[in-house]
Amino acid sequence: EDQLNFENMLAIFQSGHSRVPVYQVNGPGRHHKEEKQVVGLLFVKELVLVDPEDCLPVRTICHHWFGRDIPIVFCDCKLSVVMQVFKSGRSHMALVKNVVDNEDGDPYYLTVGIVTLEDLLEEILQDEIYDEKDVNVHTSRKAKKHNLAAGGGEMSADHPLLLYLEAKERQEKILPREEVTAIASFMRDKFASIFGERIIARANLEELISVSVVRKTLKGEMIKEVIYSAGEHSSTFTLVLDGNVDVLAGEDGFICARGPWSSFGQRVLTSRAAVRMDFTATINTTLSPTRLLLIELDQYIERTVQGS
Repeated sequence: EDQLNFENMLAIFQSGHSRVPVYQVNGPGRHHKEEKQVVGLLFVKELVLVDPEDCLPVRTICHHWFGRDIPIVFCDCKLSVVMQVFKSGRSHMALVKNVVDNEDGDPYYLTVGIVTLEDLLEEILQDEIYDEKDVNVHTSRKAKKHNLAAGGGEMSADHPLLLYLEAKERQEKILPREEVTAIASFMRDKFASIFGERIIARANLEELISVSVVRKTLKGEMIKEVIYSAGEHSSTFTLVLDGNVDVLAGEDGFICARGPWSSFGQRVLTSRAAVRMDFTATINTTLSPTRLLLIELDQYIERTVQGS
């Protein structure tokens, strides 16, 4: 019964998953606790045309239900049987249940996880499969599984595939429409002098955000990535979307941390020219991954009232 409001939709898009399980909460069960039963899947791509201001209930947009559209399998099913289920074409994902013997009553079914075609292929290959949608490429096969037996070892940190995927993970990402809208609203309110209605039309601002690079850095990366250097010129405005940036400034070299929604380089857009920086800003990946929105001066000028 949750609503697809802005807060929930933003959390869904930022999760990095293409499909999100949907559950319903039942009343107190056998152990006098609320029982959560997974009933369906929400396909993230189907949210593209949903307006968060409408606050639609999840049920109205969820069209994929376990048992009807998506199969259910049991823990003791052989992989060959599950593979035949997937080959039937209904779905490449199944809900996994187990039969629980209850001494005080009848046996009942307990949802224990989800199994995908990718899980089966990993078991057959005895190796991990990653793609650009994986949130953390260092997740082990045992951690990725949902109570499925996991054999084989983890890839070494210097495995060519992992090195390739880390580089791929750092490439620019396309921001979800809902996040673009949220960023545009924040920038309008916070920086009216450079992003206000008299300076840049709303549609142009959202287009500017959409075409700008999002620099993504993984948690724990050892490389200190500098985004601004004291004494050097820059023509980039930066907005911190996630994570932290360490700023070194002043004669005493004072260091302070700047978190989400902090910004750098406002003078670049105000003066409409490259500016010599008087501070050094470095991405800090110690505690969390980082995402930075980088707006280039030439792209900004193209879309402003004076530039168009």
